Amino acid sequence: MKRLLLVLSALFITNSVFSQLPATNLVAWYPFCADTTDHSGNTDQLIVNGTGFTTPPVLDTDRYGNLNDAYEFNGVSSAMHYNTFFSSSGNLGYSCWIKPYLRQSSSIIYNGKVNTNGFGLVMNNGTIGSAGDSVSVQFGGIGLQISAPVTLNQWHHIVFTRNANTYEFYVDTVLIGTFTDVFFPLTSNDVFNVGYDMASASNSFTGRIDDIAVYNTHLSVSDVRALYHFNPDILAFTLGNDTAICTNSIVLAPSVGTPGSLSSWSTGTTVLSSSSQYTATPSDFPGTNYTLSISKIFGCTLRDTINVRHITTRVNIGPRDTAFCDGNILTLNTRVIPETYLWSTGDTTASIKAGTAGTYWVTVDSLGCSGSDTITIAIKPRLTVNLGKDTASCLGNFVTLQSSVLYSASVTYVWQALPILAAPVTTAAFTASVTGTYWLTVTDTNGCPAADTVNVLIVTDTFTFNEPKDTGICQGIAFATNVTSNPGINYQWRPTTGMATSNVASPTIVTSVSATYVLTASYPGCPDILDTFHLDVQPNPIVAYFGPPRSVCINDTLHFTAVVDPASYTHYTYHWSPGASLDDSTTSTVVFTAGDSTNLVVTVSTPAGCFGKDSVQINVHPSKFDSILLTSPQNICPHDSVQFLILPLTIPEPTTITYQWIPTTYLSDPTSASPWARPVNSIDYIVVGTSQFGCKDTLSTYVLVHPAAVIYLQDSTVIYPGGSYQLSPQTNCTQFSWWPEIGLTDTTISNPIATPAVNTTYIVRGTTEFGCVTTDSIHIRVSQTTPIFVPNAFTPGADINNTLKVMKNGIAELLYFRIYNRWGTIIYDSKNIDEGWDGTYQGKPQPFGVYIYQVEAITNNAKVYQKQGNVTLIR
Repeated sequence: MKRLLLVLSALFITNSVFSQLPATNLVAWYPFCADTTDHSGNTDQLIVNGTGFTTPPVLDTDRYGNLNDAYEFNGVSSAMHYNTFFSSSGNLGYSCWIKPYLRQSSSIIYNGKVNTNGFGLVMNNGTIGSAGDSVSVQFGGIGLQISAPVTLNQWHHIVFTRNANTYEFYVDTVLIGTFTDVFFPLTSNDVFNVGYDMASASNSFTGRIDDIAVYNTHLSVSDVRALYHFNPDILAFTLGNDTAICTNSIVLAPSVGTPGSLSSWSTGTTVLSSSSQYTATPSDFPGTNYTLSISKIFGCTLRDTINVRHITTRVNIGPRDTAFCDGNILTLNTRVIPETYLWSTGDTTASIKAGTAGTYWVTVDSLGCSGSDTITIAIKPRLTVNLGKDTASCLGNFVTLQSSVLYSASVTYVWQALPILAAPVTTAAFTASVTGTYWLTVTDTNGCPAADTVNVLIVTDTFTFNEPKDTGICQGIAFATNVTSNPGINYQWRPTTGMATSNVASPTIVTSVSATYVLTASYPGCPDILDTFHLDVQPNPIVAYFGPPRSVCINDTLHFTAVVDPASYTHYTYHWSPGASLDDSTTSTVVFTAGDSTNLVVTVSTPAGCFGKDSVQINVHPSKFDSILLTSPQNICPHDSVQFLILPLTIPEPTTITYQWIPTTYLSDPTSASPWARPVNSIDYIVVGTSQFGCKDTLSTYVLVHPAAVIYLQDSTVIYPGGSYQLSPQTNCTQFSWWPEIGLTDTTISNPIATPAVNTTYIVRGTTEFGCVTTDSIHIRVSQTTPIFVPNAFTPGADINNTLKVMKNGIAELLYFRIYNRWGTIIYDSKNIDEGWDGTYQGKPQPFGVYIYQVEAITNNAKVYQKQGNVTLIR
């Protein structure tokens, strides 16, 4: 029998072919032999589901097309987590093959805490969290060190290895780059992840990952190349069909060669050879199972077995001299298969039938081996046994039976009968006491038996009905009576209606009318025996047609009545199926409550099993369409739009649904499954879906309209050289963004101070706490000159206007500011433009009156400003 077995291979090196592979410091290798677990010898490295992931990766084809030899990650809910393979320091190496399906941001191999202290290989565009088609080294949880693009939907070999403080990154044996860092981002409580999400379960790896090798040593360039060219799978092979040999030998070899593999030939527990071929000879064992095991490091072992039989052509067709009784047939068989044969009779089959005396021989040729045998057959004569003709006894008298032939005393007798005797009788004569068949077997000293049979009728009971005395049949059915009778008895049925023959014990009756029949049994010298039998002929009910299929919504009811012909028969029974949706499945009228679609069948029967049936197809349509409103509820700002989208989850039949939204206010199309709404105030909506069958379902949603964002700024203002302006908009916003940034103290607050050097228009974008947005602007014009003026009155000691100063807008330098009284006396003189006259002279308050002033100043653009005039001092 041929067998092909998959077994686990030990991860060790016994052949120089594998010496280039870095196997000594291997920590893990997976997947392994169409299994998700790690078979490197680390029994604690078993796959478990991670938090947030409900589906482990499935197994799919690898880069060589081998089924169930690579992981496939679905990008959403599949990943693997292992206890970490390393301590918090030391050299290491990761090697794996990847086939990414799409641009993505996900982890390929990651050791440690994601985004905290871990490191490994990720898919992105060289930026954390951004989808791309590059493989990057993420180090220290948040930093990307090296990045290289790969081709989507193609296999690539990725290696990341550490040597002291230097980290190296390879793609398809090409060194992409290195970096040095003394920090080893890993603690003893971390985990090792494959295909894991870096931020949320929505970004796990999408594609296939195969032949993941984890090392606690640095991988050299030759190690990287060896892993790139290494295929751990064994090519499927066969040793061929089971075979046989005679005196020659046979060379056993696999159907295909597998370079770089380890071979082992064995017969069960005995190891024969480690070469790829083995020569089997007759000296091994007759009928031997030879098993070839081929394995590779990190790969599985394939096995196949072939049975080689050693044939020695020994022919034995029986004892040399044999004899059998006359009339028997002896089968002569060589018991050697498959071979070629030649018998003395000229036959070429494996066996022949011998029925006459004589000498028989056969020659057999088996795989070049020949053998023969001879047998002599003699025939032994048989005795004659005669019990006479069949006999009968009328009044229950017994009958003595014996053979009319006389035998010697050396023969043996065995009597048997039907009905079976309690024990065989071994006397020469036998007394029969019951009706039956009796036979005598006589065996002579040669052991050849002879036999004869006789039927004996002992008339006691003449017949027995084997059916109930009252039997029902269906109209038009032929009824075969079943009466146990005695041979030689005369039988007569009355009436003879429906009988083709009425003088047999078990006639067939074909009638459409019920009747009572009388059976009379007669035998010469015995009184007649009579018995009666009633035959009830019942109608075949016909159920009126229910009509075409019905359609109904779930939980509605339908009423059905079975109308039967002939209606005059009163013993009908009713059975409705299925009965689970019926009020009573055994009455002529039922109420059907719609649940699932079904074919409702009613069967109307009589006691004899005459029946008629009809059915009606009931199509039950759902009132719930199992749909969801994807946009429920919604929070929007005034004048924003929102589209509602109804997504059917399960529709058990082709269904056309029409929709009606209530109210219709603010909707683009109140009959659409995906209308747009632009409400100005918060509002509730209800949508009613109606199928083409009239079944309805209702969904609802709510749109909350938040207050509009408000920002008010005056249109423009003017500042002078060296001046500034504080922006103070009226607003209900909580977040602000000013542009341009030049000249502002802060661009994110509501009231920054603006000091532009040139005319500038500032724009502010405000956002409310609900996300509503608005903008406004102000134009600040910067004057190029500084205007200077002096008030025409002031009141010393007052809260305001208590000091007389030279006023300016912008930058100016004061040459002099002089105050004269009415007598021409200078009572105030200053060159400080920020100082002013307080209404005193030599420490004494001056009286109410008119005073003369003179001013000379230079503005920022070197313009000389001169002015004189009157000012009134008010007390």
